[in-house]
Amino acid sequence: MVFDRLAGDAEALALQHNASGLGSLQRAKKLGLQGDYIGGQKELAATLTVFPDHAEAKALAGEYKRREPEQREKLRLERLNRPKNIFDALSAKKTDAKLFESHALTTTKPVQEVVSAIVTALQQVPSPFIITAKNSPEPENYIISAKQTDTGILSSGGYRICLIVCGQARDDETQIYFKLLDYKAKHDVSMPGLLAFRDDVSYVPIHPSRIPDMTAKLQAQVQAGVSNLTVRIQGAIGQTPPPSTQ
Repeated sequence: MVFDRLAGDAEALALQHNASGLGSLQRAKKLGLQGDYIGGQKELAATLTVFPDHAEAKALAGEYKRREPEQREKLRLERLNRPKNIFDALSAKKTDAKLFESHALTTTKPVQEVVSAIVTALQQVPSPFIITAKNSPEPENYIISAKQTDTGILSSGGYRICLIVCGQARDDETQIYFKLLDYKAKHDVSMPGLLAFRDDVSYVPIHPSRIPDMTAKLQAQVQAGVSNLTVRIQGAIGQTPPPSTQ
């Protein structure tokens, strides 16, 4: 009776073992259809551990090995282009972002170190930025959004918004994409009543398409803002000294 029970247990384990091997084969096929030949090879290795002479598994293993470089190149290009794609998507969601120029820097520093250093640099006084968002929409990629209300001695009453994406494009390369959106206050003063005074304030992008009579002072303000932000980021990643006051 004990022998029968042991035999039954052994048979159950064998069936479970075989089922595991066949399950790995099915998962490998599915991964192959999805273009994941690297993951498929791992599943096929499990199948061949159970069924060393399984003809279909051996054939698939050979095919997946042959196509592995194709997948690795695709992954390399996706990783390389991901920071720019995330930045373009971020900019597309932001009203008026298309009016302002995009800028890019690269560094060999790892992305998490870069993000931390840039956030610290943005918060430095004078004229600090307030961090309004910091998140990671994709692995190895981070979005930083910040707002600056003290825009320096050239300020016309307004604010700046910076959009930054930092992404690990290669093991030894972090890409940084950024742009600065500059706005000035527009006052619409009215007197709806004899003793009533009303000042409706709106904010207009400092760009010739929105301000036809754009002055040299406003142009200088935009240029100073971009220059200051660039120097802050460069200082954060060790490419230049920290920025001077602006």
